[in-house]
Amino acid sequence: MPGPARAGAVLFAKDVADLVRFYESVLGMVCVHQDADHAVIENPDL
Repeated sequence: MPGPARAGAVLFAKDVADLVRFYESVLGMVCVHQDADHAVIENPDL
């Protein structure tokens, strides 16, 4: 991300990989980091 995000959120889920796939497919977000218990997904606005 080139600068500070205009907005942000923290989401909790039992299955992080499923949540990432959902946001990538529905909102066009991109996963920039993921491990077993958390992920960082972004787009220009969030």
